[in-house]
Amino acid sequence: MVLADIISVDPFGRRLEPGPGASFVVLVSFLISYLAIRTSARLTRSVSWWPGGVETEGGVHLHHLV
Repeated sequence: MVLADIISVDPFGRRLEPGPGASFVVLVSFLISYLAIRTSARLTRSVSWWPGGVETEGGVHLHHLV
């Protein structure tokens, strides 16, 4: 007997099958991602301790160079 037969890890269950459940998972994923990126961008500009606020000696932010 394989361990996968004993322990079943399926966090989304039937929600990823086509239909409204899958649409809900996509919507929630998009919203969480959007909010995380916007929060990171805000913190990069407003506080000095947030990673991503790296500047060159001339004052250009690293993400503007990439």
